[in-house]
Amino acid sequence: EYFFKVGEEGDSLFILESGSALVVKGQNLQLRQLMRGDCFGEMTLIDLNPRSASVLALEPCLALELSNQTLLLLYETHLEQFALIQMNLLREVSRRLRYLDDGQSGHGLTSFPKAMGFLRRDVHVRARECSLRRLRCSREFLLAMTL
Repeated sequence: EYFFKVGEEGDSLFILESGSALVVKGQNLQLRQLMRGDCFGEMTLIDLNPRSASVLALEPCLALELSNQTLLLLYETHLEQFALIQMNLLREVSRRLRYLDDGQSGHGLTSFPKAMGFLRRDVHVRARECSLRRLRCSREFLLAMTL
């Protein structure tokens, strides 16, 4: 099952809480395997274009979903926390670009630090039921995870 497919419109990013998934482009190109703590889908929030790749769940997964609307609300009410999240997203995109630039140097994707690694585990959020178990993040959750 897919979180999303290439070409689909998107308005959220995801943070994988459990399970593993694969970022794929086309039928044969595997770009990256995602594990717990990895974020994905952020490019559509940055450039407002459709999804540039597909993300396939390799096993049952649980992911946090941060919508554009939630991030906008955070921007309007808690600019400092919004800026922290944006900086982490930009760092992750920069790491990925560096990896592509250094592709011949032997550096692996597994060495990526987790851009959203500051998530607090004691915060409770409501699950939106589906087979991939996506969790929608509230403004209160975002505030708690940036403290």
